[in-house]
Amino acid sequence: MLRLVLLCAKNLRIQKLSGPTIFETLNFEVQARDRIQILASSGRGQSLLLKALAGVSDHLRISGDLSFEGESILHTSARDRRRRGLYYHPSEPMVFSGLSNLENFQLGLSRAQWNRALSLLQASPCAIPLNQSAEQNDIRQNTWLSLLRFVALRPKLALVDRVLSKLTKDDQKRFFKILSEFSPESAWVYPCSLGEFSIFKANKFWSLPPQRLIEKDLESESQSRPLRLESIRDMSSTRFPPKNFQSIQKDLWGLSLKGDLKFRQARGEIVGIYAKRPDEIFPQFFRDDANSARWQLIWKASENLRLKDLMMKTQGISIVSGYRMRNGMWPSQTGRFNLSFSYLRNQKRSWIPSKTEERLCLHYQSLLRLSSEDLDREMRWLSDDTQQKILLGRALSVEPQVLIAEDLTRGMSEAAKEEVYFVIRDLADYGVAVLWISREAQEMESLCHRIYSFSEDFQRTLELSGEELKLENLVEAVEKLNEG
Repeated sequence: MLRLVLLCAKNLRIQKLSGPTIFETLNFEVQARDRIQILASSGRGQSLLLKALAGVSDHLRISGDLSFEGESILHTSARDRRRRGLYYHPSEPMVFSGLSNLENFQLGLSRAQWNRALSLLQASPCAIPLNQSAEQNDIRQNTWLSLLRFVALRPKLALVDRVLSKLTKDDQKRFFKILSEFSPESAWVYPCSLGEFSIFKANKFWSLPPQRLIEKDLESESQSRPLRLESIRDMSSTRFPPKNFQSIQKDLWGLSLKGDLKFRQARGEIVGIYAKRPDEIFPQFFRDDANSARWQLIWKASENLRLKDLMMKTQGISIVSGYRMRNGMWPSQTGRFNLSFSYLRNQKRSWIPSKTEERLCLHYQSLLRLSSEDLDREMRWLSDDTQQKILLGRALSVEPQVLIAEDLTRGMSEAAKEEVYFVIRDLADYGVAVLWISREAQEMESLCHRIYSFSEDFQRTLELSGEELKLENLVEAVEKLNEG
């Protein structure tokens, strides 16, 4: 059945008034009853696109053709677009703390819309006292209050920024159920992370690699084959290995510590080391005394060596740490410099040609969902998520056969963690051995093939694998290990 085309963009170009082009030659359509998810190289890219379509940003220059219900809106104001039925919700709840919840909920609603809004409040799983001041609300109450009022406005097209991420997964499911009951004819466009993809039921998917928009029809995609997060990951960006990725032997390397722990790590295997203090475990690998850890590269038939000696002899090992300020980050340099710095290890010269650096940065910018603006800013002004992604990209730029990750997701948001997990699984799929050192037992349970842990004196060890690899088993075993 044909559906009304609400928003149509042809050769749309978006750039900052004094800055680079953000999107170039965008072509897409939004029809009535569409549910469109956006997965971008950065949250900023998602927000800028939505603000440009809603006309709420004065810092963007837009050219091309943009029409709503067949009429051009390219040079119209945000107020005029709202009158036509195109609404934008920012990433924060639209609630005024000086008003009561009732007064906040009535803002912008007509009498007919207000009668409808009362039934929306009753369907909410969150109790919102109408006579209470909004200043006393928690973030959950404010988010529900703002979103329910937004649904009550009955927009023809709703552009919703990252405000949905402030709700729990159960609340997100409940909201989309309410949306399907009270506003089935509206079209909604909203960003999501990889971890939220299965929650937000959509019929279309937009991927935003640098300066482009790729659209996928999820209904036709799911009819031809089962739709999985891995296939969405393929749609959204580049996968890990460059064209010259080297083949790897089955067994990569082995570890021998003081005590009874001796293991071999195979290609494509994610081995976890669980520690309450990863920053105490990791230095054991670099000790200079006779009891220091010894490593053997099986694929090169090397002798048992200390890790730092091993790294000096081979380019097949790379380390990335969650302790950014202490291990390897140049805070006064740009993200681009930090990302490409380790690439010099594979070069005979002491500098990188600008074209090579640009190609390298574009590859990992797409893989890790970074924006070009982030790469051009100094590292100290970037968020924890962006800093960690850049350092991960730097570790991958040397094409490692073994990646050691020390508390990699430390300080990162849940959405950014999900993206990192996808990259780590991609590495394992292509045969890279990952040694994952972390304090997060839950993430290790879902990510690792085997898990090891040490006693506080490093004299005793435990191993969990197969059916034993469960969260409750790991916590219980670590407690017994420390009790002796």
